[in-house]
Amino acid sequence: MKQYTPLIFSLGLCIASAVGYGYIFVDLQNNIGTLAVIKKEIQSVSVRDETAQSMTTLLSNIRTLKDGIQSYVVEDDGVVDTIELIEDVAQREGVTLSLSSVTAVEQDGWESHEGIEISFSASGSFTNMMGLVGSVEALPLASKVSKVSLEASTKGEWFGVFTMFFVKEKI
Repeated sequence: MKQYTPLIFSLGLCIASAVGYGYIFVDLQNNIGTLAVIKKEIQSVSVRDETAQSMTTLLSNIRTLKDGIQSYVVEDDGVVDTIELIEDVAQREGVTLSLSSVTAVEQDGWESHEGIEISFSASGSFTNMMGLVGSVEALPLASKVSKVSLEASTKGEWFGVFTMFFVKEKI
């Protein structure tokens, strides 16, 4: 029996090593699977973070653009100031201006803004009338001169009827 003892001991050690290796191999396979799942989750979180960061940048850019555009929109209580600005422009251009009407104009798809249409007449020299048109069109407003009708009256005086449209905030 003494001669079989080293063989039995070696065989037992070999079996114990095989069982230990098998356990380590199975545990390693489970850990590799867990690591693969964790890696996918990390990549998913990374993609979500990149998406969130790009969305934040986009929203910041949109906010900047909106603020820039908003600077051209007349505030709700600024209609009178805008009309006075047009009157000041007419006076600066040497034109006599008479306001005819101010009308709120609803626009399809506009929720927080509305159009304001101003009709006015003016008289002055042709050069001054053209100066008025150019100055009114150049106002820092979301506006347009939609109608202009000019006719010569007496002794170099011209008479004009104008319609101007601009955007204002809605209450």
